[in-house]
Amino acid sequence: GVKLNNQEIRNCIYNGTLNSLLKKLAKATETKKLFGLKSRFANEEMILRFFAFDERLETYNGKLSKFLNDYMFDNRSLTDVEIEAKTLFYTEATNLVYEKIFDKSAATSLGKTFLEGLLYGVSQNLQKLKKETPEKVKSLFESFKQLPEYSVQSLKEGLSAKEKVNDRLNSSKKCFAG
Repeated sequence: GVKLNNQEIRNCIYNGTLNSLLKKLAKATETKKLFGLKSRFANEEMILRFFAFDERLETYNGKLSKFLNDYMFDNRSLTDVEIEAKTLFYTEATNLVYEKIFDKSAATSLGKTFLEGLLYGVSQNLQKLKKETPEKVKSLFESFKQLPEYSVQSLKEGLSAKEKVNDRLNSSKKCFAG
């Protein structure tokens, strides 16, 4: 008897095409090298957060677990076209981070909140960033690392509070917009 974490519970309750997609993407080479998360189903949860915040940040109310549960419930039966679109979007975003920011090296020392902000900022500016040089993208990443919303002080407590999440992710989006 090991107690299940939230994503393991979602895995059981919201079985369907989205859950299968999360498992598939969690096994991708770039995911493993970028995330390096050690706990059970942590990579799947990070990918779920990527999709949920991308599509529904404006509806986030400060209750992360419920937010993710609702997203899983609403998207448990994706069509093949939706799966293909989500796969492409996620793959392009993670490949850009992996190749242009980390030079195809593992970046496993990133915390979940920092990684979430990085992926959100990149994904919200993906088409623009795909055209940029690695040097330009790395420069934006250096600016991102200096954002006050990602300082040790800001990340001490209340990480999932509505205002903090919105401030963090919106500052990340703005930063990667250049």
